[in-house]
Order: sequence, then C-alpha cells, then structure tokens
Amino acid sequence: PTEQPLAGLRLLVVEDTPLNQQVARELLSHAGAEIEVASDGEQGIACVRRASLPYDAILMDIQMPKMDGYTATRVLRQEMQIATPIIAMTANALPADREACLAAGMSDHIGKPINARELTALVLRHCRPAPIAPAAVPVAAAAPPAAQLPPQPEGFDFAAALARLSGNCALFASLARRFGKDCAALVEAAQIALQHGDRAAVAREMHTLKGLAATLGATALARQAAELEATFKAPRSTSNEAAALAQLASGIAASDATFRAVADALDPAQPVPSLPLNKQRLLECLAELDALLLENNMRALDVFATLQREVGDAGEALADPLNALDEALLRLDFAAARTTIANLKEILSP
Repeated sequence: PTEQPLAGLRLLVVEDTPLNQQVARELLSHAGAEIEVASDGEQGIACVRRASLPYDAILMDIQMPKMDGYTATRVLRQEMQIATPIIAMTANALPADREACLAAGMSDHIGKPINARELTALVLRHCRPAPIAPAAVPVAAAAPPAAQLPPQPEGFDFAAALARLSGNCALFASLARRFGKDCAALVEAAQIALQHGDRAAVAREMHTLKGLAATLGATALARQAAELEATFKAPRSTSNEAAALAQLASGIAASDATFRAVADALDPAQPVPSLPLNKQRLLECLAELDALLLENNMRALDVFATLQREVGDAGEALADPLNALDEALLRLDFAAARTTIANLKEILSP
C-alpha cells in the first residue's frame, strides 16, 4: 500500500544514540520496513554476517564508539564484498563530508536532523527500480495546526521538527520527554572526557548533542553545541571550557519543562483504569521477552510495550525495575536487560 512505501524492505540501522535509534526505527517501521538496529560499526558488521537474508539497505551513522561508520563501510565493501546500498546519516553537511562518505564506499548521504519524507525517498531510490521524488512519498499524518502547539520560547521551532517527523505527534512527544535526560548524559560524558584531557571525545559528544537538539527543534541549543564542537576540535582554547559545558547543561535543564509542556499538549497522557496485576500474564511476557533478548531479536521492543500496558498504573512497586529495563533496551544493552528481567521475575514469583 502507498501508505507503507517501504513495505517488504529489510533495513539495518547502525546508530549509537538511543534517541536517534528511536527516530529511525519508528519512521522507517511506520513506512512499512522491517528494522534491525546496531549500536556501533562492529555490531553492524556482526548483523550483516549473521543475517539469513541480505538487508536491502544499511543506514550508517558516522561518529560512533568502537568502530565509526567510515571504517565499518570499508570492512563491508573491501573485506566482505558487500554490495548492499549504504546510506550515511550525519549532522555534518559540508561537501567534504559527503565526499568522505563516498570515498569510504557509501552509496549516498542524508543529513541530520532526519526528514521522514526525504529518508523514505532516499531508501526507495536505492532499493526500488523506479526513482521516487520526496514529494511523491505520502505523509503519514499532517502536522497539527500551530494553534495546538503551546507557546514556545525563542530558540525553539517545534513546527519544523514535527514536519520532519511527518506530523507524528506521539513520536515527537516520546522524544521530547526523554530529551533532557539523554542530553544531560551527553554533557556529563563530555565533562568527564574534558577532565581526562580527551578533547576529541568532548567534540564527539557535542556533535551528537547538536543532532539531537536539531531533531527536536531546539535550534538555540543546537547552535550552542555546534560552537562547542568546533571549539573542542580546535587546538586548546584560552576560554573557560568547563564553564561553557556547565552553561550548556543549565540550558538543557531549563529546556526540559518546555519540552514536557509541548509533549503533554501534543500527546496527553491517557488515564488508565487501575486493575489488579495479573502476575501470571506478566511472568509470561517476561519469559517471552527474555527469550527474544537471548536471540538479539528486536521484536523484544514490541513485547516490552505489551508488558508496560499489562502493568499500567497498578505496578507502582515495579516502577524502578521497569524504568531500568526501559533504559537498558533503549541502549540495546540486552545483557543488562536480562539481569533486570531476572529481578522482576523474583519480585513477581509467588
């Protein structure tokens, strides 16, 4: 169906940032594709090696820990002789960056923040015989009128961010609710790297933060992160870099209330009737989830969503381990997730 232009395609997303993973997974799944996610180049190569059927395309982030996108692409092309289209995803949009992607063996390039229609059209261009322009790709849902958006302070452009997500209010709200925590973790990692004198690592964290802020329309924060990325790529500055990072952290904390307000306006929380916990059903969900994690099967995310619905508001005592499980799954840390599942089983077992 035209509403799912990517139906039948198997795509591998290689991306280390959980929020970006969520964006790519939900946009591409909504367009009908079957998605697998890898957190770095090494994991991406492992996914390609063990795939029973070849992927139709690989979406590859550039800056990742362990193995970056350039190195992973060279391994896939030169050592493994993989001809699958590889599309670079990066916040660097300069011509030199595109040339570096092509030189590494990538097939094409898309800049962040990701635009849903452009991404879908690009995948179709490489996976379908007939070329399709972005304008020909159907929009999943129209963006809501500006009147539905709460007043936004200067330095935010939520309407543009929603348009890039094809008006998917639920996805935007989900990303907005986790933005503060994700970005605070990036700044904390940057501060630790600065204490160890690792300026390149600080620049990488700022690069990631720049992309996250741009994705959600936090234009001022994106500019601030871009300036800090440039600062830490350059030789040591005479400015107080620790103070600059602290100022960025303050800006992120201050933006959290703004993001939560727009999330609540676009996707209000629905009251869930409080029902007694069906412990047997929860144990069955946990067993299924554990088995899928053992196989590194991404269907585990769907089973976890079912588990959350089963718990509803009746599982206050389970809130902490469920939050820990949620965070482990978002990091694709399946070992930590299985440990948490074992703890939950102990709590629920008679």
